[in-house]
Amino acid sequence: AGRGFGKTEAGAQWVRQRVRDGARKIAIIAETQKDLEEVMVARLISISPSDEVPSVRYKPVRVIWPNGALALGYNGTEPDQLRGPEFDTAWVDELCKYACARETWDMLQFTMRSGDDPRVFVTTTPRPIPVLREIIAGNGTVVSKGSTMDNAANLTPKFLDGIRSKYEGTRLGRQEINAEILDDFPGALW
Repeated sequence: AGRGFGKTEAGAQWVRQRVRDGARKIAIIAETQKDLEEVMVARLISISPSDEVPSVRYKPVRVIWPNGALALGYNGTEPDQLRGPEFDTAWVDELCKYACARETWDMLQFTMRSGDDPRVFVTTTPRPIPVLREIIAGNGTVVSKGSTMDNAANLTPKFLDGIRSKYEGTRLGRQEINAEILDDFPGALW
């Protein structure tokens, strides 16, 4: 989805629902430790009703819900951190901006072996990287799309006017606002 669509909110709400439905071993993966703490963990805490607020330990990130569910935090710069653990649920945020997207995704696949129905939720503004294309084409993948403008009611008019006037109709706008995976390369001969 496009920037400002509500991807982080969707990911956090999905994890919360998985925890309510019985998930107990969760991976939360961001590009960096800072993104993990300040975006993903912060949103998980902010959406939780008072009786479901998880406790958090940082460095390494451990999020523990009152029902015993445990999320371990990882960053996309060190894929080998994902050697060893196993999960029934994973939330991967902004996969397309990871320097080690392929390696992180591959290592995550080997961890998704717990429970009866392991699931992964990827929230990202798309870029034309091979691993995203493979995920989209995968059996069992469900793709939801949305543009920044789909969430206009929750965004400031000043922000919306600014990005429309500067980026609407541009290549960058198509990617960042409309969430298009761009295959064309400017200046290419064929």
